[in-house]
Amino acid sequence: MTRILQSNSNPERAQALRQLVHDRLGADVVLAESTAAAIAAMTTQAADLILTSILLPPNDDSQLTVYLRECDRALPPYRCS
Repeated sequence: MTRILQSNSNPERAQALRQLVHDRLGADVVLAESTAAAIAAMTTQAADLILTSILLPPNDDSQLTVYLRECDRALPPYRCS
């Protein structure tokens, strides 16, 4: 099953997107409400897709980006907002 990690500090938006993605794609969606929670989720099992907000507490989205780059050095360097 496809595993999607969604990091979003807004619980209502996160749950709405989780339900939409699960209903349409049948994917397993893991929610993380902070940068630390997203990194913890990635250490237990890799995700096929990561959806993240740039406004994660403690407002350090770069920490998640650095972690992901360390996991896969082949990722191209880019950032979207």
